[in-house]
Amino acid sequence: MFQKIKQTAKHTTIFALGKISTKLVGFILLPIYTKEISVTDFGILGLLEVIDLLGSNVLSIGMPQALLRWHSLADSALKKRKIVFTTFFFLFLVFSSAIILASPFKESLSNTLFNKPQYGFFIIYVFISISFANLARIPQAVLRIEEKSLYYSLTILGQFTISLFLNIYFVAFRKLGVEGILLANVISNGLLLISLLPYLIKRMIIKFDAHLLKEMLAFSYPFIFIALSTTILSLGDRYILTKLSTLSQVGLYSLGYKISNVLKIFVVDSFTLGLPIIGWQLVKDNEHPKEYLAKIFTYLSFVLLWLGLIISIHARNLIQVFALNREYWDAYQVIPFLILGVVLLGWQQHLFFILQIPKKTKQISVILAIAAISNIIANIILIPDHNMMGAAYATIISFFIAFLLALIAVHKYYPIKFEIKRILLLLGTALVVFIISFYINTPYPILNLCLKILISLIYPAILFVVPFYEDDEKKKMREMISRIFKNR
Repeated sequence: MFQKIKQTAKHTTIFALGKISTKLVGFILLPIYTKEISVTDFGILGLLEVIDLLGSNVLSIGMPQALLRWHSLADSALKKRKIVFTTFFFLFLVFSSAIILASPFKESLSNTLFNKPQYGFFIIYVFISISFANLARIPQAVLRIEEKSLYYSLTILGQFTISLFLNIYFVAFRKLGVEGILLANVISNGLLLISLLPYLIKRMIIKFDAHLLKEMLAFSYPFIFIALSTTILSLGDRYILTKLSTLSQVGLYSLGYKISNVLKIFVVDSFTLGLPIIGWQLVKDNEHPKEYLAKIFTYLSFVLLWLGLIISIHARNLIQVFALNREYWDAYQVIPFLILGVVLLGWQQHLFFILQIPKKTKQISVILAIAAISNIIANIILIPDHNMMGAAYATIISFFIAFLLALIAVHKYYPIKFEIKRILLLLGTALVVFIISFYINTPYPILNLCLKILISLIYPAILFVVPFYEDDEKKKMREMISRIFKNR
């Protein structure tokens, strides 16, 4: 079991390097963005991210997830090549059609989003960018299945380097603002797709299988509703903030979201990429997948809560480091609440993978639809009185509803005995440490920072006292520490 968990951690870590590289461009460049872009324009950028996520997830129709399932379980190389071509060709038609159809309505869409029709070309840039990015997801999915995680990450790191320099050039030197960021995305995603095409072509046979596509769509079409609900849950609050508050509040909220989103990118997204590689293989071979999935859930919780605790304790300092403009500094207030939302998101993503095993994707769409409706209602109620904090509260409420319903569904369709007691110990300990950090307030700022760093880093050691660790885990940790000292 430990070997399988180790393999999952290995692939998750390598995928994290690649995933982080692209997503963290915006994070790394926050000092430039906050200097060159006004809080209001940052709010516009945040709304464009809604279009990016919605368009990407809806138009892909869950086909990358279907590809992972069908390709992993295929019994011949010929069938695998046919699956790859059918998926890629279908998505090429979908995204090409979307760009053509969206072009005549770009001003209307811009007016709906920003109350300004002149930003319509921003929306076209976003559509082109997500088309390149989602077509690149097909060869990326095959790389994951074939466990070529290093190759996967190298291509992404190349994209990161290009995107980073293009952002600096367009935003800092050309002073193009939001347009510069969008242009950098279009070019870097286009080059990523081009770099992966030779690998993709070798994994395809030019044979479109309509019957196969029908089977895959029957599995994947609920992901359209999942995508709509996910977009509302993740980014819809920014649109509601625009209507019930101000673009400045959207900008502050977007900055807090970017900081907290580091945890999502580093852990949740990378884990979502790494888990299916081992998970589907265990399901296929019937090698105790339930025991594996229960243990993985505990370790995922440990990583999420520890890293989330570090970010939450140092939220104010992080904002002041990355935002050169003081007008952005109040964004720190939403970060701990959004971090809790990311933890809940990580839990629900794990449960949603489990629900894919008995093919219960429809249940996932229903769960997320209920959570999305709850999110809209909570935002409408809370934002008028609490502004961006109301959006953060609504995020926690709706994500908790999604997690709870997913847990009930898993218990019904694919029951797993999760380590609930250990997870509650992790959560309770993290909460206590976070509360204690509030009382660290000496006259010396450097001492305060050092004490907060210390208390956030010793979280794993505190778990020995609770106690959280099992005997075999303590043994593994002692062996690891012993090897470290021997190497010295």
